[in-house]
Amino acid sequence: MRNIIFTFMAVTTALMLVFLLINAKSVKPAFKADGYASMNGGTIGGSKALNKNIFTVANKSELLKALYNENGELNNDPKIIYVSGVIDICVDENNKSLTEKDFIVPPYTLESYLETYSPEKWGKKNVIGDIESARKESQKKLAKNIIIKVGSNTTLIGKDKGAKIIHGNLYLEKSTNIIIKNIAFEDAFDFFPEWDPSDGPNGNWNSQFDLISIANSTNVWIDHCTFSDGDRPDSSLPVYFNMKYMPHDGAVDITRQSSYITLSYNYFHDHDKTSLVGSSDNSTTDSGNLKVTFHHNFYENIGQRLPRVRFGEVHVYNNYYSSINNYAIGIGKNASIYAEANFFENITAPAVHIKYFDSKGPGCIKDVNNVPAIAGIITSADGVHTGKVGWNPKSIYPYKADSANDVKNICATYAGADKPERQ
Repeated sequence: MRNIIFTFMAVTTALMLVFLLINAKSVKPAFKADGYASMNGGTIGGSKALNKNIFTVANKSELLKALYNENGELNNDPKIIYVSGVIDICVDENNKSLTEKDFIVPPYTLESYLETYSPEKWGKKNVIGDIESARKESQKKLAKNIIIKVGSNTTLIGKDKGAKIIHGNLYLEKSTNIIIKNIAFEDAFDFFPEWDPSDGPNGNWNSQFDLISIANSTNVWIDHCTFSDGDRPDSSLPVYFNMKYMPHDGAVDITRQSSYITLSYNYFHDHDKTSLVGSSDNSTTDSGNLKVTFHHNFYENIGQRLPRVRFGEVHVYNNYYSSINNYAIGIGKNASIYAEANFFENITAPAVHIKYFDSKGPGCIKDVNNVPAIAGIITSADGVHTGKVGWNPKSIYPYKADSANDVKNICATYAGADKPERQ
């Protein structure tokens, strides 16, 4: 009898362990988006995922299998994807690292490009010809490898400390209900930047890939992530045609009628062009969209676009700006920015807290309890209407702004991947 009882207990225990193991994977993280991402029905990501759509991925191949179905189509079913370790996107199907040589289309080489289109030889006219065409084809070949599309109803989250996605561009296009959390994104390196002689008085190098691109998408929440140029910062790169060679584009860019988006408790560092809201002065269809909240983000050793806004209705509050090299908040065409209780430090001339871009349809900014005050910083911005944005975030969604003087400590403590959640 005793043996029967022991056998029964052993079988019961084993069955319980099997049950726990089967269902351990189905534990779904419960996150509550805030800011604009809490509007329009809310942003819950993949919290309704079935067990079969909960994944742990450790390389590019596994990530693609989680994002796409068996037919190669983007999977829009609710899903939770845990990122474990470092995932390199610029690899082949066997996860072997690729370099510039793997994407070059002849007759392009950097040397031939520099020789052909030097300002002394080429001047200010548009860059055309066989070498420019080959550069474009090389860039397209690279894009097919490093742009990773993310479908709707997705939670992408770092499983443990050290979760990273490097050398790639996450692309959210015509997607909705996405949460990205606790991941470091690094170095979306464009091997084939374009030289544009007409960009600015001296010309400029322009690259193609962001770390995260959001286009025609709604309800996106990016929280507790880190963004940087990784081991290839712009400061380490050469100067060509008397301008810094720029293989990096945006960190998180929000364009083409995207809306209901929040970026919170992220750490942006050692990068130049950080967050564009609205792609161009001609994108008039963005009007009425681009509703975005930036709060409790930590910007350190950054160039510009924190954010730069066109058309958007953007709430920028409780962000910590330190050592900004060009400008922090950019006011573009028809921008409407409610800037509240942000803290700025180590921003010295010629860098500025606020930059106004002279264009038709003046932008507006509301200065509320910023340190130092924004209104006192703008000295010659004809057309900027401070205090006349015509909306108040307090009437749109619930939030409580911290004192600007507390923001430095709060953001340094909580902003970024692997940082604790604020209670």
